[in-house]
Amino acid sequence: MKSRLLDYAGKYFTGPQDPSYQLYDLALREYMVDRINKRFGVALDPKTYSGFDLLEIESLFKYRKPDEPFDIFLKMFPKYP
Repeated sequence: MKSRLLDYAGKYFTGPQDPSYQLYDLALREYMVDRINKRFGVALDPKTYSGFDLLEIESLFKYRKPDEPFDIFLKMFPKYP
């Protein structure tokens, strides 16, 4: 899965509607959901959050207090249908 993400390294996109960007974002979302699940045991839907939201979610999970539930961090991010 990581190799699929690296296929987009160094590429430029014209915007969020660019088909290449959408494929990149999908690969990033799938990679991040898998990584978060392995590291924190939290199963997320890759269709629910953007790739960049998942990067931020992971960073918040890293520095949360041990007694803090994951849900309080997830509420801060908009969900995409």
